[in-house]
Amino acid sequence: MSKSSAMNIIINEIDRIRRERGITQTEFAELIGTKQSNVSRLLRGDENPTFERLEEIVASLGCRLKVEIEEPAQV
Repeated sequence: MSKSSAMNIIINEIDRIRRERGITQTEFAELIGTKQSNVSRLLRGDENPTFERLEEIVASLGCRLKVEIEEPAQV
């Protein structure tokens, strides 16, 4: 999985939770302390936040970021 694929998975989960909770992009922007245009860029994949920023964004939803690393299966 490439870096962008892993980032896309995380961003898609953040967006899924946001939408399930009925939070608009504008409300989400206020929640995480940024502009709606920055949220839009983030959700489109045009912005690559740092790991620390991702943790802050996830925490603003009352969640935590969990990262797993798996070794390839032995053949």
